[in-house]
Amino acid sequence: MPIRLRETDWQGLPLAEIQGAPEEWIGNAANPDQAWCRVSERLRPVIDKARERKRRKLREDGERPR
Repeated sequence: MPIRLRETDWQGLPLAEIQGAPEEWIGNAANPDQAWCRVSERLRPVIDKARERKRRKLREDGERPR
């Protein structure tokens, strides 16, 4: 997931097709701290899902999840 720090021209790049976080550029945000909170809120479910996939894969392979 792209994190939008500073405004840049990324049209035509593969990342432009992926929804980034936050919806606005952090560098242009009225409150950058709130923008960073939105980033963490958006990343948390993605990270949780990746962890669950890893745990499931380890169980399938007979390894003990950490």
